[in-house]
Amino acid sequence: MARITVLIHPQGNSEGSLREAINHFRPNMVFLISNPDADKSRLVLKYIQEKNDKLGNWVSDIEHSDIIEIESAFSEDTVLQMVGAIMEAKEKANEIAGNDTLEFHLGLAGGTKLMVIGAAIAAIEA
Repeated sequence: MARITVLIHPQGNSEGSLREAINHFRPNMVFLISNPDADKSRLVLKYIQEKNDKLGNWVSDIEHSDIIEIESAFSEDTVLQMVGAIMEAKEKANEIAGNDTLEFHLGLAGGTKLMVIGAAIAAIEA
């Protein structure tokens, strides 16, 4: 059984905080959580999939990446949407990993304030 590091990260239109998280945690899987207004989040996913060193030296170790979209970054239920999206990311990671051991890390910078609050609550609850 291998140990797989998973990064779940709120993603807006900037890749700076994601680059820092990748360099710190050195993940094997990355799940970005974004919203329809963050039009550059798909570009950031493309950087991961192409192993673009714009995201740091450790992007080459990422074996799986995906994006999960919430409906809105500024609605009354954004926090709950984030909690649900993080749970979805964890389920997907578990399916991919099979019997391997997962180590989860959650980014708390990136996306809107409501997205980060939702991520923080999910980190406490999960």
